[in-house]
Amino acid sequence: MPSRNVQVYVNARVYTADKKNPEATAFAVENGRFAYVGGEEGAKKYGEPQDLGGRRVVPGFIDSHAHPVADAALNALNAIEIPPDANESQALKLIARKSLLRSHRNLRIVVARGVTNPHFKLTAKDLDSAVKDRPAILLTEDCHAAWMNSKALEISEITKGTPDPIPGISYFQRDFSGNPTGFIVEATALYPLIKKLGICGTRAIKKGLPPLLSTYAKYGYTGCVDVGFLMLEEDKALRALSQMAESGSLKMHYFTSYVYFGPIVDSPEGALKKMLSLRKKYASQLLRPNILKLHIDGTLELASAWMFDEYCIEGKGKGAPLLTLKAMLPVARLAADNGFDIHVHAIGDKAISEALDLMESLGKIRGTKTIAHCQIFPADGVERFKRQGDIFMQTTANWLNADDFTKRMLGPERYAMQVPIGSMVRAGVPVTFSSDSIGGEMGIDPFYNIYHAVQRKYDDGKEIIPPNSEGISLADAIDAYTINCAKQADADAEIGSITPGKYADFAVLDKDPFSIPVKELKNVGVQKTFFCGECIFDAKNTVD
Repeated sequence: MPSRNVQVYVNARVYTADKKNPEATAFAVENGRFAYVGGEEGAKKYGEPQDLGGRRVVPGFIDSHAHPVADAALNALNAIEIPPDANESQALKLIARKSLLRSHRNLRIVVARGVTNPHFKLTAKDLDSAVKDRPAILLTEDCHAAWMNSKALEISEITKGTPDPIPGISYFQRDFSGNPTGFIVEATALYPLIKKLGICGTRAIKKGLPPLLSTYAKYGYTGCVDVGFLMLEEDKALRALSQMAESGSLKMHYFTSYVYFGPIVDSPEGALKKMLSLRKKYASQLLRPNILKLHIDGTLELASAWMFDEYCIEGKGKGAPLLTLKAMLPVARLAADNGFDIHVHAIGDKAISEALDLMESLGKIRGTKTIAHCQIFPADGVERFKRQGDIFMQTTANWLNADDFTKRMLGPERYAMQVPIGSMVRAGVPVTFSSDSIGGEMGIDPFYNIYHAVQRKYDDGKEIIPPNSEGISLADAIDAYTINCAKQADADAEIGSITPGKYADFAVLDKDPFSIPVKELKNVGVQKTFFCGECIFDAKNTVD
């Protein structure tokens, strides 16, 4: 008979995220799966118990929208971190100095990231003054725009005659003579361009990803939905993940996406052929390349989020689609018919409305439907989500901040229509949370996001917009990081809750979030994280 690997845990306060059995005091794990969840007497039948000392236990967290592989690649390239308050001159001096260090001087390409102001007045010649002997790229914090030096533009074959993918929205900034200045805006122009540079391969990803996975484990994560490798080639990224899964170093349920940039890059049939090939080649128990990602619009910061009405700052326009319904529907229908999940980026109210039109046009599908970010809601948005009944609202709760730029861009009416998670939960719409991280631990910390979702206020009592009425319960917030994410990934039969038969993914917390003031939620930490029954993080074994 095969040997049994059994662990029994008692004296715990377990929030299971399983509505049929929401609380328990003990559980047993056998061969990496939950074998029993309930009271202590039942658990002890499985073997010698371990006493958890009354600690709170929750399911392993799942990041419903992030870019770990891209982040890992940037880490492997020793990407130069630009401080958020740096100006153009300071950024260039930092790039020039660090590019000469031993850690950077032998790199084929110099990459810097972190610019929070996408309106830097920089050109390729400016970057040449910092790095002229090899390609150099300076990425904004959200990777929706970048500056390139002359070498990078030359290798990417961007010239005066290169057409803009979407003039005014996703484009190559030009001088008065029509020559590209080196500033590239939005995904449709930027990501295919950087892929040409071949900035990172399988080996670099495998080098950069383990430290990031350790950070995820530190915060209790056991799953992630990677919604785009951004500047990396899909085959190289998936090969790295597959090799890590085979070697046992991928301690995470990992779901990946194929990003479709529209007919200017590939036909719907061509995209589907690639998606099917990648899925057949790399799908495994831990790795699932089963998502089609579509970008309807851009970001508020670049004024590329698509709105019904113009922004309140004169001259900003109202954005425009990166992909229209006409461009999305053929590839989305092909993908859905072949069992792929559909995941759509939509920030502006018009973009969210267009995403809802797409989902309605698709009808019932085999996979799942997700609209991501959902920042500025259309007036009928909640009702349309509710009526369709099969769409996940994905968002990042810590984005809810009362900054002056957003107020000036949107005006008071639209400003009050941001991320209405309370209304969505009350309407029965499944909400999922994420870090949307491309670096930085604060965004990854689930309890930092959970705090914002529940509290909807700053510590000084100033309300975040929308108001306090859009806050949700702690249980709903934890569900948005666990069982709802598993459902979004179409994997809730295996992960997402502490339920017999599912993989034993769980976190032991250092505080009980159900027993402390709401304002202290952001200080909750993880003592231990277990993935398929194996402890992959123990706070006692870490050194700050």
